[in-house]
Amino acid sequence: MRHSVKAQEFLYNNEVDNKEYELIILDLGSFEQKHNPLLDAYTCRKLCLSSVWNESSLPSYIGVEYDYFLQKPFGLDSLRKIIESVQ
Repeated sequence: MRHSVKAQEFLYNNEVDNKEYELIILDLGSFEQKHNPLLDAYTCRKLCLSSVWNESSLPSYIGVEYDYFLQKPFGLDSLRKIIESVQ
């Protein structure tokens, strides 16, 4: 779809760059409370959370405002709709 993708396996404080991202997809399986300040440092238009949990059963400690939610396993069509919405 002609998008540039930057994949990061982990979030580290020294990996904050000054680029603007149109969409960040965050896997909640690897999310920790210490990542909140790092997410705040990123400038992006949209945030999508991805998890094996149902959206209604997300743990209360997450406390992250997000625009989209993908429940695993998700299909390519679900992901495509989110990507197309940020264009």
